[in-house]
Amino acid sequence: ERKENTIQFAHELLISGSELGCVFVVGFAIVLPIAKFILLVVGGILRHSRSSGKRSCARKSVMFVQRISKWASPDMFAYILL
Repeated sequence: ERKENTIQFAHELLISGSELGCVFVVGFAIVLPIAKFILLVVGGILRHSRSSGKRSCARKSVMFVQRISKWASPDMFAYILL
């Protein structure tokens, strides 16, 4: 029985000589979603802070995620390739 997942697919791309494909799959299918999640969690936690600096950080975190949402197409393309 063969199990397939994103990590194994990225590893197969790497050992088959497609380093660029591996970088794109790991970047768009793993790193980018994790980074978005972390930024949204930080923004959600800090938005209730009494410190204006922390609230500003929360706002910037959420705004950054909104800006990089344009990258959803390559992100979905990486998922489709899987």
